[in-house]
Amino acid sequence: MENNIVSNNSNTSNTSNDTNNKSKCCKKNETPTITEKINVVSFYKRDLPSHLIEFSSEEGKLIFKEALLNGNMENYFSLAEQFLSQSDPAFCGLATLAMVLNALKIDPNRLWKGPWRWFAEDMLDCCIPIDSVKKRGITFTEFSCLSKCNGANIKSYRGDENDIHQFRSSIIEASSKQGIHLVMSYSRKTLGQTGSGHYSPIGGYHKEKDLALVLDVARFKYAPHWVPVETLWESMKVLDKETNKPRGYYVLSKNHLYEPSFCRIKNTLSWSSVADKFLNSFPSLLESHQPSDFKDVIEILFKHLPTETPYVLCAYSHELHKNLMKGDKDHDLIYNSQNNNNNNDQNIIDSNTKNNNNNVNSENRYINKWDLFFEEITNNSKSYQVLKEMIDSGRIDWRVTHQHNHHGSNKEICHDYPIQLATFLFLAFPAHIFNGLSIDIRANLAEIRNLDGLNINVITKIMNVREEMFLVNQNPCECTVNGVSAVTCKGQQQLPPKPLN
Repeated sequence: MENNIVSNNSNTSNTSNDTNNKSKCCKKNETPTITEKINVVSFYKRDLPSHLIEFSSEEGKLIFKEALLNGNMENYFSLAEQFLSQSDPAFCGLATLAMVLNALKIDPNRLWKGPWRWFAEDMLDCCIPIDSVKKRGITFTEFSCLSKCNGANIKSYRGDENDIHQFRSSIIEASSKQGIHLVMSYSRKTLGQTGSGHYSPIGGYHKEKDLALVLDVARFKYAPHWVPVETLWESMKVLDKETNKPRGYYVLSKNHLYEPSFCRIKNTLSWSSVADKFLNSFPSLLESHQPSDFKDVIEILFKHLPTETPYVLCAYSHELHKNLMKGDKDHDLIYNSQNNNNNNDQNIIDSNTKNNNNNVNSENRYINKWDLFFEEITNNSKSYQVLKEMIDSGRIDWRVTHQHNHHGSNKEICHDYPIQLATFLFLAFPAHIFNGLSIDIRANLAEIRNLDGLNINVITKIMNVREEMFLVNQNPCECTVNGVSAVTCKGQQQLPPKPLN
């Protein structure tokens, strides 16, 4: 958190302590409501603690020179070209990500301003609404989600998932190569700074002194500075009070297969077909129905899903089962059978089928990755509990539909966990479809859709589907127009733009 608003009779600069701010770098204090005139305490920058070295100091410049000569400032220059200050006290994560995406030269394939395509903080809303970010910032998992759906490859490491040696190796790799950047999610308090949680990229490394350069995106507060690697390591181990999990770091690079257009992902029966038919119309549905709370929103969503959604969900579940069960003893039986019983009968099963109780009798069935995947959703997703109550009460009529595929088996995988699949679907919808709702409803939806309680395997699958739907919704384009290298977006021809001087 980078702001402090209090009532006082004098302005203060560089003397007041803002350590009473709340746990996220990224949550604003409430505006005073009293009507009389208020003098607001203000700040102009902060002095760095003595054990940190300011980048522009004589010592800082000498360290930079030595690190440059040793080949450990390769990532600095592309970051320096894009260095920006966060535009809102809550936007440390968004500013860091926009800076890194532009440094990686990723084309967002959507307009920023005028004719220009460029990443800015307010464009990064595929996983969480901007208004929610202003209120509480972004979590460790949400940063990963935003990175992926905006064209980056990302590897994430929480503070309890590796050791300082691996962390140092990651810093060295990012600092000695071009096209790789390391981002920190850390606690300012461990560095002796005011505030708490914060995001910023690492811009270089000095091997002999074991110092990393933090390019602090809150430039109004702290200048870039050199920090001992051991101190940075300790700063990631502090728990985020919102998720009760350690912070960590990310290694990002450009995803060269990233093409946010229909050309890459359109398919007759796929998540993209659901997104194409539904996501553009859903905000207007919400506007016409005027939901009073988040459960009303969920009810509207499930009542107006495209008719093919349950089938797409069930078809996806077969692929998911196949991927999860590779190498398992059941896998060959289910997917490599020579039985050519290719039955086209359609089966429909309602949500009151097996395995929908929270307590599953593990003695009566074989525990495998498929079961564990959905048990993770059952036990650790707030959305599951909400959806189960709404389905059990009849407020949502939820059925999973599937026609037998060509695997040579009558086993209907999607009938195992219908409510869990409904939860998966709900979690996978991009957050921007809720942007028109009130702040309170969006906050409630963000809380129950938070992924941080789930394990990384479940999170990855959800984010992959969310990315696919988001990209189609952002830019539904066909690959060519009359054989010409061009695209047709939302019914209008757009030739590749010419550079502007």
